[in-house]
Amino acid sequence: HPASKEEAQRLFEKLSEGGKIEMPLGKMFWGDLFASFTDKFGIQWMINYQER
Repeated sequence: HPASKEEAQRLFEKLSEGGKIEMPLGKMFWGDLFASFTDKFGIQWMINYQER
């Protein structure tokens, strides 16, 4: 899990570059930042950041 909002954004930008974004990084109804995407190598990723 990312340690900050900034890290979540950085990971999303770098890992999703050249891939297919299913759900862009954004605030979800459950209160966390979340993204879902497949990178340029075909690996599926989910990023979740929960503020404490």
